[in-house]
Amino acid sequence: MISLCGYNIGLFAFPFIQQIYGNNGLLHIAMFDMGNSFNVFGIAYIIAYAFSENDKLDIKKVFKKILYFIPFDTYIISFILNIVGFKFPGLIVNLVEQISLPNTTLALFVIGYFLDFNLDKDEIVSLVKGLIIKYIPGIILFITLPLFFSTTSMTIKAIMLGSIMPTALVAVIYSDERNLNVKLASIFITSTTIITIIFMSLIMLKW
Repeated sequence: MISLCGYNIGLFAFPFIQQIYGNNGLLHIAMFDMGNSFNVFGIAYIIAYAFSENDKLDIKKVFKKILYFIPFDTYIISFILNIVGFKFPGLIVNLVEQISLPNTTLALFVIGYFLDFNLDKDEIVSLVKGLIIKYIPGIILFITLPLFFSTTSMTIKAIMLGSIMPTALVAVIYSDERNLNVKLASIFITSTTIITIIFMSLIMLKW
């Protein structure tokens, strides 16, 4: 259930979409990520906490944890700065860009570090069911959106691409923190990453 909450937009989608569709594509997928971030940093963590055997669900404690979660805080602060029109000096922008370069590599390292292929029967069933549930909306949008909207629209492309992105890496972080099934979360991320590359290639080649 944690793995079904949200998509890996920032680390996975941004580099590919910017390379293919430029800054305009990046802008549109970033808008998609606005709603996605609340699912990833909010709903997913609430679910992780609810199913943890260590603590009973404490809404106040959960929201406090979310508010102190650095990625979420960074997103909110950057959004506010953007709304008020604050501009960073070029030197700081270049420095942040250099710091961000290893992000994808580190993210893949985390997946590989936790990866374990020794799944039992119940875990395999859960993995297959999860993959089907996760990609049904994306497949439906892929089929139906072109019937009603022009695929030349970057908004439509962003919706189609965003809805087939892999599971967010926080699935592993939350699972490890709450003593849930880290092994299954890791394999789910890896599986969705492979499937997404295939679907994303088809969409980009077709439109």
